[in-house]
Amino acid sequence: MYKQRKRGDIIAAMLSVARVHGKKTYIMHGANLSYKLLSRYLDDVVKLGLLEFSVDSNVFELTDKGEKYLKHYNEYVDLRDTLGTLLRKRKARLARILGSRENSMQFRT
Repeated sequence: MYKQRKRGDIIAAMLSVARVHGKKTYIMHGANLSYKLLSRYLDDVVKLGLLEFSVDSNVFELTDKGEKYLKHYNEYVDLRDTLGTLLRKRKARLARILGSRENSMQFRT
């Protein structure tokens, strides 16, 4: 089943692609967006100051603010994944304490 991405995930994907190659089509394909979504998000990230359009080279370029966002976003993802792993391990320990899965209480995280 396809998991819907959140706004922050889409923005981070766009910035990551634009860091390497800022042409519109590269960003669209690299971030896995439709043209309609790309246009909407590009307007937003430019207004937010994360990307800027270079008329001379006809590409979108990552700004300092965009670099900062991407750095903090990647740190957030690392922390989220680490916490998810720790929670799964703790849940498994609790289940072992209570006995087999069939006889134990189901924990939700």
